[in-house]
Amino acid sequence: MPGAYLKDAPPIGASARAYQAYVDRELTKIAQTFEIVRETYAPTFEAQGTDSGNIANLERVLTWGAPAGSVPGVQLNADNVEALERVTLLVFLQCMQDATGRAELQVRQYRDTGGGYAEDTTKRFSNYTSRTSTTQDEGGVSPTFRVELEAGDKVQYRAFCVADAGSVLMTNGTTLIVMRANND
Repeated sequence: MPGAYLKDAPPIGASARAYQAYVDRELTKIAQTFEIVRETYAPTFEAQGTDSGNIANLERVLTWGAPAGSVPGVQLNADNVEALERVTLLVFLQCMQDATGRAELQVRQYRDTGGGYAEDTTKRFSNYTSRTSTTQDEGGVSPTFRVELEAGDKVQYRAFCVADAGSVLMTNGTTLIVMRANND
């Protein structure tokens, strides 16, 4: 049924005032949602990827340039995010690759709590990102991770590409954004 997703919308033929009231209510809901996110997670830093190495059937640690912005209690190192105190983070990651043929790009989260890095198997993401070597050869994945860390804990992200042929990381478009929960 057309318009079925508009469950609170006024019926067809209702007055302009009824439609305007509906739109105002929906816009208020959207604004409230953005305010909740803004109040829940801030401040933020963003960093660009720095590695353009081979990931065709190989796992590679994603590396980062100097971040723009800062997050209290969190340090971005070249290849990891380190908690300087107990924190809850929301991590947005965009990982781009250029492949020659069909490719499935995977991003995995690894955690080091003092004994070395181990894969957090609940924090992985994959998608087919390219199909040919010419017209559809670039693609990416955009996972979002919520991470709770204790002081001294580190997380890093690694890319792996199941590829028919070659696949390399792209620095252009590979981005890490980290936000801290305000209620820590």
